Amino acid sequence: MGEELYDKKKKGKPGADVDIHEIMNRWRTGVKRKQRGIASFRERIEQRMEVVRQRIFSHRVTLDDWEIRTAHFRGLGEYEIVEDWRPFHLGDQWGDEGLSAFFRRRAEMPKEFAGRKVLLRIYVGGDSLLRVDGVPYHGVDPFHNEVLLAESAKGDEVHEFELESFVAWHAEKRYPFTFALAELAAVDEQVHQAYWDLRAVVKALEIDEIDPKLCEFLETHLWEALKMIPLQEGDPERVRRCIQGAAESVRNTIYASDRFQGEGETAQLSTQRTQRSAGMGGTASQRD
Repeated sequence: MGEELYDKKKKGKPGADVDIHEIMNRWRTGVKRKQRGIASFRERIEQRMEVVRQRIFSHRVTLDDWEIRTAHFRGLGEYEIVEDWRPFHLGDQWGDEGLSAFFRRRAEMPKEFAGRKVLLRIYVGGDSLLRVDGVPYHGVDPFHNEVLLAESAKGDEVHEFELESFVAWHAEKRYPFTFALAELAAVDEQVHQAYWDLRAVVKALEIDEIDPKLCEFLETHLWEALKMIPLQEGDPERVRRCIQGAAESVRNTIYASDRFQGEGETAQLSTQRTQRSAGMGGTASQRD
């Protein structure tokens, strides 16, 4: 999976072109392309969703130059050190049967992140416990790799990050792992909200027993919205406006619609979601 994605011979900053979603979705894209030579409806949808996803983070700063120490876990708080602290970089590999690894680095919050929601985005490959400033803070694994650091950063914070990681696999028994991603990322809240309002419709279309008329209704209005988003555009602000326009379109045509209403808990939740979207401009991104 991610082991082939990072190429240390590539030009540019380490990790700048590496994204966890590429790691997790690479095999899906490859299989689809082998099966058909033209883009399906779902692929055209995902192409534009990817444009939106790529713009969720307005600023990104790569965190390279870590240190690593490896050990065997012998009991609560007890470790047999295999190799003491040494330099470790994005793209380097680690891991062996029954091995734990500790990664550490100090990071300063960029001044331009002040007032923004900031995440630590990190992918080391195994299952990890993240400590921030010496305090256990968050679990990290291949499916949970974005950690909220600040709802509104000051822009002058200094943090000590340390990950304790264990060799674990979720799809196949495969190691060593690649330390593929580590960065601070400032969130564009409006694009983030737009992404999840659009993504929720995409997910609804994946329901196996979806009513055919509802499916047609969702597909029609989703595609009309996503067509607003250019696949290739050099002006970031124009793309951002198109993304906002697409999200507003599905809020008006889908979330605010009174069609396909039903009874039961799911229908009530859907109605509540519609009312929130109509009153607040959409808040699906605040789902977790």
